Amino acid sequence: GILMPVREMSIRFMKGAMYDDLLSIRVQLAEKPVTRMSFHYRTFNERGILLNTATIELMFVKSDSFRPVKCPEFLLERLPAWS
Repeated sequence: GILMPVREMSIRFMKGAMYDDLLSIRVQLAEKPVTRMSFHYRTFNERGILLNTATIELMFVKSDSFRPVKCPEFLLERLPAWS
């Protein structure tokens, strides 16, 4: 009964990747989610050069009304502990 639409997204490109490059994407949860969940991404090529950064913010909404709701408890239980 809960959807997670994209609320906001931004990407900053620093360098290009080649077609056959092996890429590594590192993802970090920005903060403990309440009604939104934000992820920070960094993409590196195989030489360790940073190619781009991105931030994506998702919202928690009820599927029938699209009204914002708090992050489901079952999801919070699976996330790392927050101090």
